[in-house]
Amino acid sequence: MKKLQLTCVSLIVLLFVSCETSKGVSTAEDIGTYAFNILKDFDNITKNKYVNTILTLEEVKDFVKQNAETLDERTIKNIERQKSIEYKDRMGRDYNRIKERAHKADLTFANIQFTDYSFEEEDEGGIKVCMGKLAFTHNDNPYTVRITAVLLGNRYRLARMRSLRKVEE
Repeated sequence: MKKLQLTCVSLIVLLFVSCETSKGVSTAEDIGTYAFNILKDFDNITKNKYVNTILTLEEVKDFVKQNAETLDERTIKNIERQKSIEYKDRMGRDYNRIKERAHKADLTFANIQFTDYSFEEEDEGGIKVCMGKLAFTHNDNPYTVRITAVLLGNRYRLARMRSLRKVEE
């Protein structure tokens, strides 16, 4: 019986650790692929799951506490001022807009094809931010989504996906 309990506990810990380490990527270039894989499954992702998949305000605040000596005072104050409910609401609105625009365009995320990911990195008050544009096609129609990622420690974490747009040719 103890072996079974030990095995169950070990499995739970392993799953927890693997879920945590899979939240993000090691290079800015990989954010495009990471975000694309989330988008590819967007038809099956609930708003709550999406909000929990991306970087949470609590994670940002923890990072700020641990790295306060290397960050701008203004950046620290701006992050500390944010409220979790407002942050989650903003991420939820991004989710809803992507879903609404996809519905209007009759876009099925499972059928999208990766085209390109371009990005620029900036330092915002001591935090490295990666702003990018993910390009993909659906039924030969080109689309883009804006991506924001943040480098926390040694992982780039997806902070936001927004502005699904059909590219007019």
